Amino acid sequence: MDFSARLYDVETGHCLHTYLGHTGEIVSVGFDTDGSSLLTGSFDHTVKLWDTRSGKVVHTFRGHRGEISCAQFNHLVRHTNVSHLLRLGHGDSF
Repeated sequence: MDFSARLYDVETGHCLHTYLGHTGEIVSVGFDTDGSSLLTGSFDHTVKLWDTRSGKVVHTFRGHRGEISCAQFNHLVRHTNVSHLLRLGHGDSF
C-alpha cells in the first residue's frame, strides 16, 4: 500500500493528481462544494487539507491519538476560519 489518494477524471479514466504525504492508510476522503479542496483522514492520526488543483497540502491537522475514520467539510456553516470548516471522526477516547 502506498498511503496515497488519487483524483481521476471519470470520463477519461486518467489520474489527474496523486496526493502523497500520509504515513498510514487513508480511510476517509471528502471534497468541499466547489471541488477546490480535499480532506483525507488516515490511520497515521492526521487529517490533511489539500488544494485539488495543485496537489499540495494546505494544512495538516495533528493531535489525535487514534485513526481518523471520518473527515468532511461542514457545508452548512459559512466559515470564517478553519475551526468551523471541518468535522472529524476519530478513535480518540474522552
